[in-house]
Amino acid sequence: MFEDDLPAFANTRSPRVAAGLGTIARIVNNGTEILCRQAALRRRAGAQSTAYYKPYHAALRQLVERTRERFGFCILLDCHSMPSVGGPLDRDHGQARVDFVLGDCFGTACAPCITEIADRS
Repeated sequence: MFEDDLPAFANTRSPRVAAGLGTIARIVNNGTEILCRQAALRRRAGAQSTAYYKPYHAALRQLVERTRERFGFCILLDCHSMPSVGGPLDRDHGQARVDFVLGDCFGTACAPCITEIADRS
């Protein structure tokens, strides 16, 4: 999607990026392209980034910091929708999927005890 060099912190080699599902999704579940290069460039550096992404993450960062100061920790839930049935390009095509997926980036994004508590609930 991008011809110029991306920042050093950008993950450009993950399986999700290779599949078109990186930070800015290029395709939907069935493989249909949803975002052209020009739209992605506008999101990355344009008004949308300044008007929405940056202010949202700045406010979120402040909330997390204030919560950590007050309680000594903060639990941030990152929730988003996922298809309830496997799509035509998926190994589980047509099969129902679970209602919730607990992810902790292989133990790097959440203390295991928190994930275990959520799993038991």
